[in-house]
Amino acid sequence: MPLIDAIAGIRDFPVVTCTVWQRTVWIDNLIPLPNTRWVTDFTYVRTHEGWLYATVVMDLFYRRVIGWSLSSRATSEAVMDALLIAIWRRQPKTSVLVYSDQGAQYTSRDWLDFLKNIDWKSA
Repeated sequence: MPLIDAIAGIRDFPVVTCTVWQRTVWIDNLIPLPNTRWVTDFTYVRTHEGWLYATVVMDLFYRRVIGWSLSSRATSEAVMDALLIAIWRRQPKTSVLVYSDQGAQYTSRDWLDFLKNIDWKSA
């Protein structure tokens, strides 16, 4: 690559794009039905009274938040509360695959036992 091209930001590799149709087909194959794939995560916000931890659960088929929880501490109970609200609101009839990060709350014994008791899997 010539120095002029490198400075200008020209790259040697081709740009690969994806059409809307290709993305739709890929997403439809990944998430076949509602209430089959959920994702959960939590974040924290600094307030005047300290830290506030917000946990959300989202259905990947509809891409909507279906459960949430607010807590003053980052515990496994807070993430289980958000999942319980999602279960109560959606009442899934089959097993759900729950995607989450590998944080302490999602790898705790309480969380894994909870998912095992309701015959769900964690990813």
